[in-house]
Amino acid sequence: LKVYASLLMVLGSAGIALIYSIITDYIVTNRFQQFVGRQRIPEGEHVIVVGLGNVGYRTVAELDRIDARVVGVDVDASTSLLEGIRSKTPVVIGDAREAEALQRAGIEKAAAVIAVTSSDAVNLSVALLAHRLNPKARTVVRTFDADLARKVEQSLDIDVAMSASELAAPTFVAAALYGDVVSAFRAREQLFILSAVRAKREWIGRPIRVIHRTDTDRVLF
Repeated sequence: LKVYASLLMVLGSAGIALIYSIITDYIVTNRFQQFVGRQRIPEGEHVIVVGLGNVGYRTVAELDRIDARVVGVDVDASTSLLEGIRSKTPVVIGDAREAEALQRAGIEKAAAVIAVTSSDAVNLSVALLAHRLNPKARTVVRTFDADLARKVEQSLDIDVAMSASELAAPTFVAAALYGDVVSAFRAREQLFILSAVRAKREWIGRPIRVIHRTDTDRVLF
């Protein structure tokens, strides 16, 4: 009985230690996944998207749609769209204005960095830091002020600065003037509109060139 009792005490202590180790491992693993993401960081030639709000979520989804390698970065682990991104894309939780967060996202071998947070100052800071850590990576930032976007491209080491409102304006104008508008953009002071038009029978099989000019000076290709 004494031997049995001794073994029981030893096994009981070992069992408690095992339970504690399992719980600790679970907590540490979850914490690590919050910082690094559930999937492995790509080894290179990936795109880092900073800011996983509405614009960031759609940017990640579009990159994923074309099979580009993506890593998301956000400072807030409780962002509502984070779980949807984590299911298919590695996510790093941290402030991308600090080198440590970008390094965990693999900035040294990244192909590009897209900063689309809700703050122009944060986006510019992230892009400048990314350029310093990896001068070969393309930097794209979201700005709310169109004039600021042009000045940023001209004076700072940032490849592209885009104003979301300026990009959306041509599509709103096109939708007001024409039907079946898919998208629109402005280039060289001209408004280009992509519309869905039902093809006529005589167009089928013809080469890609101007096949029809409408009365409103719209050209169909």
